[in-house]
Amino acid sequence: MITFDQAKQHADDLESRHAERNSMFEDMEDMYLLEPPSLPSESWIKQTVSPSARNALLGAVRLMTATDPIWRVPASMEVDAQQEASRLETIANAIWTGAGRAARKPLHVDLVLSALMYGEVHLGINRVSDLIASANDENRERLQELASITPVLIDVINPRLGYPEFDRAGLYAYYSSREVRSGDVISRFGDLAAMQLRDRQPWDTVTECEYWDHKVHYLWVKEAQNPLIEAEHGLPCIPIVASIVEGSNLFNRSGQQSRQPFLYTLWKSGLWERETLTLTVMYSLIFSIGANPQFIYRRGDPSKAAPEADYSTPGGRIILDSGEDYAPLVKQILDPSLMQGLQLAQEQGTESTMFKQALGEPMSSGTAFSTVSLLSQAGRLPLVPYQRMGSFVIGEAMRTVFKLLKAGGGKSKAWGGNGVTEFKPSDLPDNPNIEARLEIEMPQDERQNAMIALQMTQGDAPLMSRARAREEYLGIGQPDEEEKAIWDEQASIMQFQMMLQQQAQQAQQQAQQQAQMAAIPPQGMGRMPMGGPGAQPGLEQTGAEPGLPGVAAGAPLTPRNEPPMPEGGLM
Repeated sequence: MITFDQAKQHADDLESRHAERNSMFEDMEDMYLLEPPSLPSESWIKQTVSPSARNALLGAVRLMTATDPIWRVPASMEVDAQQEASRLETIANAIWTGAGRAARKPLHVDLVLSALMYGEVHLGINRVSDLIASANDENRERLQELASITPVLIDVINPRLGYPEFDRAGLYAYYSSREVRSGDVISRFGDLAAMQLRDRQPWDTVTECEYWDHKVHYLWVKEAQNPLIEAEHGLPCIPIVASIVEGSNLFNRSGQQSRQPFLYTLWKSGLWERETLTLTVMYSLIFSIGANPQFIYRRGDPSKAAPEADYSTPGGRIILDSGEDYAPLVKQILDPSLMQGLQLAQEQGTESTMFKQALGEPMSSGTAFSTVSLLSQAGRLPLVPYQRMGSFVIGEAMRTVFKLLKAGGGKSKAWGGNGVTEFKPSDLPDNPNIEARLEIEMPQDERQNAMIALQMTQGDAPLMSRARAREEYLGIGQPDEEEKAIWDEQASIMQFQMMLQQQAQQAQQQAQQQAQMAAIPPQGMGRMPMGGPGAQPGLEQTGAEPGLPGVAAGAPLTPRNEPPMPEGGLM
């Protein structure tokens, strides 16, 4: 087991080896935050920072975070295995969503931003139960409320503050440092911290350092001598996920070359700085010459000074004496080479990041749809490495979460998209195999993917199962649950339709019964003889006239054995 002094020496070595990396990371942040490079500070210079790097990076983030991560647990085709896999996918989705609720934003937004800006992602994972056990009375109640939302907290750590050490098996050790207030340290660690920081005011800044490997956990304040935490953590793994998203170790160079952020080419080539310089020169000339133009003054009397001109407002007056001439110096404000240089820098910048069409920039009205679609798809290719590694990091984070919750014991609950999901350690596998996938989506992709999914699942010999199509093309994380929801919905619709049919049949039967009841005379009233008193015996009231049995009253009289007269009279 590594001692505390050895851990501090290892931490110092990691910090030293990552110095060049951190310098690059600071420059990446400057490009994203529109911090200008060093330029002359003359009063006429209007410093203008190019937004192209920030726009490209934000556009890439929006493309990669348009949908939530899709969870998948590989399983055999057996029903029990499929049900167990679906259950684990539901748990993973609930945990990830609940942790995002606790962080007040979807976790994959900052994760993708970190992957693109730094080419590196660091995640810190804390069991809420551990935080409750070590919290003071003031914070314990708040953490207990948090436990009803998520069993873990997942923090996206700025890679500039973290120093990972990898071996062939993955993450071997991890050191991090951050600036905090001494009062916050004392509130968390009590008298032990108060004794070490007794010479500090609560608002003073100190550097909190933390070291993890597979056996030990150390935490200390750089300005003090002794550790605040010194223990064998007993966890099944390091509660940290760290991964280099884009880069290579083939060149055996410094940390700058092993990390390849999304803006690396713009930064290393100097294109962003040159674009910023060109924009600064152009806008400075526009403001200095356009707002305060140069004039030619021809004196009538050489002994007189130049006339006073009012430049305080547009259209200011200039008073000249007779014989004097005052005219603007007509010249081109911007040299064409400036525009050419700017256009070249922008084109090369686009080649170094991604096509603007992939970010939804409209093209000319005459451009064919196939061309637009091709450019849109091809423009996203630079994001594929970040998509794949970002997906890997999210899956690795959930595997770590499962291991920690499996070892922690006790029931857990997470507030996901489908409500509260409760589970216990026995519901989690010993060696979790769960995958996540980030999609690079645009609105038009949804319609296209829906058509593909429909085509792939139709016919007597479908090319893909409906569950797989929902997962691959529609981005449905739990396709089995979606299938069940569809069947439940159809069953409800059929039940409702049957109820309506039954109600219609009942109404029809009631109407028929009422009609039959209306045709039956009241009981006790038989047939009365026609004519009342004195009527012919045996003549019943059948509607026939007297002497003409069987002929209805008012019917025309037709001679026997003769055909009836046609309508319209005689022909």
